[in-house]
Amino acid sequence: MGIIQDQKTARVWYEKTALKGYSRAANNLACSHRDGEGGPVNRKEAVKWFRVAAELGHAQAATNLGLALMSGNGVNRDLKDAEVWLKKSAEAGDEPAVSQLDYLNFMTS
Repeated sequence: MGIIQDQKTARVWYEKTALKGYSRAANNLACSHRDGEGGPVNRKEAVKWFRVAAELGHAQAATNLGLALMSGNGVNRDLKDAEVWLKKSAEAGDEPAVSQLDYLNFMTS
């Protein structure tokens, strides 16, 4: 016997908790909007919540925000802003950010 997963309810609780300033909940909420878990895909909402989580110091959210900014997915493409967030994430030890930052530097050189 296990726990029944209810992504719609999870999304509601992620938002309630994110609004209280919990970075992990904000990142999870962003992922649910990006991936369409618990509701429709909404890339703009995903970027909004990735930014909230990143500003709260969540390294993975900063990477996700940087990737969205690199691709223009849910937000206007902005390689300079992408670099800022990827650097913050890389400095916090998020390994995917390091490789994405290298790729970004390769693209812009």
